[in-house]
Amino acid sequence: MEQQIKEIEIINRLIEKENYSDALRKAKHILVKGVKDKSQIAYLNKIIGKLYFEMQGFSEAKPFLSKAITLYQKQNNIDEKVNTQSILATSLAKSAEYEESMKMFEEVAIYQKSENNNLEVAKALGNIATVYSLLHDFELAIKTYKDCLEFINKSDDKNALAMALYNLGENYMYINDFSNSTKFLNEAIKVGI
Repeated sequence: MEQQIKEIEIINRLIEKENYSDALRKAKHILVKGVKDKSQIAYLNKIIGKLYFEMQGFSEAKPFLSKAITLYQKQNNIDEKVNTQSILATSLAKSAEYEESMKMFEEVAIYQKSENNNLEVAKALGNIATVYSLLHDFELAIKTYKDCLEFINKSDDKNALAMALYNLGENYMYINDFSNSTKFLNEAIKVGI
């Protein structure tokens, strides 16, 4: 047990140095050796999934992140479950599995709303809006970015605000509404200064 904790610390140091392939090899080795502790198994699955994600291996990330989510759910560790779900949802979006991705981001948004985590709700909504934009459903993307802005305004995060305003302006441009596009892009510039 103590040995595994030391090995996990080594993995975390490798990740800090962005040495993802060595970290991945080590994490898989520990998992294969047969970890007994369920929370460590969940953590290792999450780490392996995140490493694949960082290395652009989105389809390889999916089974590990899914397993971590299931284990966190069983342990009633809802914060870790939702955190892992966000990574998986992003991974799914990058693999063009848009419907599944949106469903997961919606679950994340609902949970974060119940916890009054306004910025996290905004992030989840922003991700949903991005997926709509990728699907060329710019009207829904605009509506969702506006919902996202409501939560950002409650959180007082200038970077998130500038990004949401920029994305809103960009989506208005896609539907040839240049006056709204210019309006939101100018607001984004003001906030970003």
